[in-house]
Amino acid sequence: IILGDVLQSLNRRTLPKAKRGQHDYWLNDLIEQTKNK
Repeated sequence: IILGDVLQSLNRRTLPKAKRGQHDYWLNDLIEQTKNK
């Protein structure tokens, strides 16, 4: 869904900066919750 695409886009931008840190973790968690819905 569109919301999932937005979260994935944000995740790609955040991943290099967070270096797989907490930002990457909670964004991935939000994406998974969106996919499950």
